[in-house]
Amino acid sequence: MVGEQKTGLAVVVTETTLFAVIAFLIISSNVLNIAVLSKNNILSIGGRCFMMSLAVADLGVGLLFGTALVGCVTREALIDSVFPGCFVLGALNHIVYTASTISLALIALDRYLAISRPIYYLNVVTKTRAFMVTLIAWTLLALYAIALGLIDGNFYKYNRNNFLCLPIYRKLNLWLSTCIVLWLVPFGGIVFAYVRILMIIRNRRRRISNQVAGHEQGGNQIGSSATNQSGTKAAKMCIVITLVFFLAWLPYGVLIFYNHTHAEAINQGASPSIIIAVTCVLASNSFWNFVIYSAMNSSFRKAAFGLIKKLPCCSKDTPVENIAINTIASATEL
Repeated sequence: MVGEQKTGLAVVVTETTLFAVIAFLIISSNVLNIAVLSKNNILSIGGRCFMMSLAVADLGVGLLFGTALVGCVTREALIDSVFPGCFVLGALNHIVYTASTISLALIALDRYLAISRPIYYLNVVTKTRAFMVTLIAWTLLALYAIALGLIDGNFYKYNRNNFLCLPIYRKLNLWLSTCIVLWLVPFGGIVFAYVRILMIIRNRRRRISNQVAGHEQGGNQIGSSATNQSGTKAAKMCIVITLVFFLAWLPYGVLIFYNHTHAEAINQGASPSIIIAVTCVLASNSFWNFVIYSAMNSSFRKAAFGLIKKLPCCSKDTPVENIAINTIASATEL
């Protein structure tokens, strides 16, 4: 009995630490992201608006993920016993996760439009229009999440294995339609946008290299080198974006599919350790979004380090530089 108590305490401490660390990384990274985007003119107008939407959604993921610490420590379904606590938290979880996915797709499509038609982009994509697109997307996602909960009173349930209020898709057709519209279609848009960006950059580099080849002997080698360098840079970004997004969501999709094929509830169809692992992988995508879309941008890194140095623990009386990038250059920056 004593050994079981020690094992139980070790599990509680391990799971609590894991949840706390992931929640802290998501919240801190996206708070920094929001601060940088609000204080500096980084990226294009549309890109900055959609990036802010992504950061807010991911911040929501971190805050809601942190609520799991209550059940993780107490091992009691306290949230489920408070009406309508689980309905509200479950609907919010549905909204922020889908908003994060939609924001990723909007960022990718915004960059595709900025690179493929830069002059048209600067004339059409305004701050007001980008904000309205974001607002409409969030509103539709919120209405859809609330409708699901109202149609099925038990749609949002407390999962005792991952200590979160999450949607339970009892009907396979409902899960498939939601998966296609809110996850697969945005993912397809992300892949399409970055593949097209890669092709556009290669074609432009090829035209430049051909012009150089017409004036210089050995120009083909120079153009080939330039093409390879630009293609490699764009390909790395595309691979990171698509793989991280796909790998973060794949385990969750497989778990839901396993649940339906075995006609069992999620917390009965898989072991608690697997459910916790899948939950942590899915939530961690909100932290990696910051790394991929923000930390890999040199201008953002410079502004972020400036804000970090201004913190009381890191302050050295160094003024924070307000970063303003050339509009056309920032609009087409990968």
